[in-house]
Amino acid sequence: MRWVVLVAVLLFGGSAALFAVQNSSRTTQLSFDLGVAAWQLSEPVSVPALIAVCVGIGFLLGAVPLGLRSLRLGSRVRELEANVAVNQALGKDAGAKDPGSW
Repeated sequence: MRWVVLVAVLLFGGSAALFAVQNSSRTTQLSFDLGVAAWQLSEPVSVPALIAVCVGIGFLLGAVPLGLRSLRLGSRVRELEANVAVNQALGKDAGAKDPGSW
């Protein structure tokens, strides 16, 4: 499985590098028009650089919420493990009763 992931990452990275090399001279003029106000960058922006910035922003927009969720779930796991340890120390049965015994 690691080899498949490695090959996929290398193919993607190679494709991205090839795209950047082949399109390094292409530029675009960025502007933002709201109807009542408009902005335009004074210098043209390289297309590969623009794509890299957009991918980076997208990665951050996805990674930050997932990271926060992971921290929250880790905190919950530690809390539940502490509860189990307290129950075991007090001699309480942490599990459910045996369904065969009435």
